[in-house]
This record gives sequence, structure tokens and C-alpha cells, in this order.
Amino acid sequence: MKTILLTCLLYILASCTSQQSMVDVPTVDLTQSYPEIELDIHDLVDVEYIKLSNDEGFMTSTSPFHITDNYYLTRTKTGQDDILLFKRNGEAVKCFNRKGQGEGEYVWLSGLNLDEKRKEIFVQDQQKMHVYDFEGNFLRDFNLGYAWHVRTWDDDSFITYQTSFFGAVLEEPAYFSIISKEDGKELKRIEVSHAIDKQENLRLSYTATDGSVFTSMYGHNPLQKVKNGYILSELSSDTIYQISREGRLSPIMVRKPSIANMEDKPYYVVAGLESKRYLFMIRIGVEPKSEDLFNEYDIVYDKLEKKFYHYTIKDPDFPGKTVQLAGGFLRGDMPECSFALRYTADSLVDKLEEGQLGGRLKEIVGSLSEDDNQIVILYKVKD
Repeated sequence: MKTILLTCLLYILASCTSQQSMVDVPTVDLTQSYPEIELDIHDLVDVEYIKLSNDEGFMTSTSPFHITDNYYLTRTKTGQDDILLFKRNGEAVKCFNRKGQGEGEYVWLSGLNLDEKRKEIFVQDQQKMHVYDFEGNFLRDFNLGYAWHVRTWDDDSFITYQTSFFGAVLEEPAYFSIISKEDGKELKRIEVSHAIDKQENLRLSYTATDGSVFTSMYGHNPLQKVKNGYILSELSSDTIYQISREGRLSPIMVRKPSIANMEDKPYYVVAGLESKRYLFMIRIGVEPKSEDLFNEYDIVYDKLEKKFYHYTIKDPDFPGKTVQLAGGFLRGDMPECSFALRYTADSLVDKLEEGQLGGRLKEIVGSLSEDDNQIVILYKVKD
């Protein structure tokens, strides 16, 4: 009898704790317009400028795919798909190309990751991962399944977002999982709630006035690296979660109305960067018959005030430029609590001539020519 009573008591306590934890989770109303707040980017982040080397074969205008403590990984333009490895300071290390349809070659480069300890570069090719050493020598490949987004979890594994994409159709709702870097084997599936059974994606097909049919996609970021884990944004869920390195899954934000009640003109919410005080999000509205197919509305939750705002972030070094801390551009395998923006040298030189730059950025661009390689700005949330 004592054992039964103790078991019941533990169950009740666990239930109360669970209910209490959900009560404490803030709820964002996606139908609301929130009060305006203006923030200074330098109050939120530390800024690092990376000038990529001008070495022959290393010129690129492509966004970074992976930035680690010591390396920077990207590619040349889509279709050419040379793989470019730099040191973190922008010094050229290696350029190679294994594009083709033979053994150890990639057909379509859709993602890049690297592992400093293993000295391995991972090339995502639709549903397959090819692995090379830092010299470009082929090592192995393995099946990826439906992993569309692949990010570093630890020395031995990736965290992935598994969903339908271009020709590959996942029959079940999208999900997150941890997979092995060695062979792609699923090590752990991360179960999040789904408000609807069907997969949701931000891809629209629409017919223009001349009868032409177009497809547009908003590349949302379902995996945002934060301190000790990742924020998980699943479009078919009413809850945004955070998973810790220890595997603890916790709700951090709830949306209303439910996605299940917004079939006509749905709003989606995706989390971005998180600081000690703020959680940045973006509301994405889908308007199939509008010129603005995916309209954006920036939201920040102030954890100190426990209030929501519609935010604008200014950069004093780049007057006239506003910065989003959530959205489709927050992609790539970045250091924790970080994101990167890249600018071509000619565009920055033009801004300098127009008097649009200040501070450290003005100094850097002052020594550039229009033909130089790009500048990458890495923003890391302050502790």
C-alpha cells in the first residue's frame, strides 16, 4: 500500500510540475501588432569581420555554410560548386571540386559541414552525404534520408531536420533527429508535438497574369544553435522547443491561434537568436494572391519585462541598414548564438563612397578595391 501511495504521489507531483512548466511558457499572439522598440546591434552582439583571401580560385559571393573556431567553409556559385576552405581569419587553405556522377562525386551540392578534429568535410548531395578530407580526397559516403538541414551536434554526430524536399517525399510529419557522422545512422529521434498531421512548408506555387506558373520558397531556419543546445522551430507545431546537449526537451514559446485553425491565410512563427534577455522571432504570413508572398513581421520577447515587441535593430557602423535576428538568412552551421552576413566588396565600396559606413567597418572597406573577395560579418550574442 505504501508503494502504491508513493507511486501515486510521484505521478501527481510530476503532473503538477509539467503543468506548471507549461503555464510559465510565454504565448505569442500572431494576430497582434506589438509596440515598437528600437535596439542597437552593438548592445546585443560582438562583431567580427572576416576578409576572405583574394587567392586565385577562392573568389566567391556565396554565404558561409560552416564557421568553426578555426575554419570557414563555403563554395563558389551554384552549378560550379567548387568547395572553398579558409582559415577563420580568411586565409585560403584548399579549393577542390568533385562534382560529377561517379564514385565519390556529388551531383548537386546542397549543404556543407566540416569537422576540425576529424579533418573531414561533409558534402550534402540531396539524400546522400559525401565525406572528404581537407585535401579533397574521398573517404566515404552514406545515406541521409530526408535530412534537409544538417548541423553539428557533437564530435560524433549531427542534429538534423527531416522533411520532404525537392522530389523526396517524407510520408510522416517532419521531425528532428541525431545521426552519426560516420554512417548516418539515426542515434536519437527528437519527438515534438504536431498540431496538424500534414507537413507544413513555406513553398508556394502560383500563376502569374500571363498564365506562367512559378514556385517560391521561404527558407526558414528550423535549427538555431544556442548555449548548450538548439532551438527547434517546427512549422506544424504550436510550440517552439529547446533541446539541451543532455537531451532535455523544453517548451520555450507557445503560439496562438493554433496552426490548425489558420488554413486560409496562415501565420508561421520561427525562432531566431536568443540572448540572456531577449528571444527574437519572425512571423511569416503566407499570401498566395499577393505580390508579397511571404510577408515578415519581426517580434522579440523581452524575458525581463515579460513583454512582446515589434523590433527594429540599427547598426551605427552601417547607417540605414536594419538587422533581423530571425529569418531565412539565419542558415548555415554557425558557432553558438551567432549568425553571419556577407557583402561583396563592390557593394561595400559603393556604400563607403555614399558615406553610408562608419566605425571599424569603414576602416576595413577603406582598404578594399571593388575586385576584392567578400567581407563576412559574424555577429555573436553577448554573454
